[in-house]
Amino acid sequence: MDWKECCDRRIVKTVSVDKAMINSLIKTSNKRLESEKRLALDETTAESKVSLAYDSVRELLEALALQNGFKVY
Repeated sequence: MDWKECCDRRIVKTVSVDKAMINSLIKTSNKRLESEKRLALDETTAESKVSLAYDSVRELLEALALQNGFKVY
């Protein structure tokens, strides 16, 4: 799927830059990453560590998209 198709399907849309939202997403991302780092890696926590790291990266990508005037759904 290319960028035009994403726009046509409304998977992404143009929005105004929201600096407060961007800062909030970055803070939340950092908190999730810090939480992931504090968990010792073992059989019980492995899935949680991956989930926290994934969510941290996803929030940073969302902030980057917003910074460039896009909202991705």
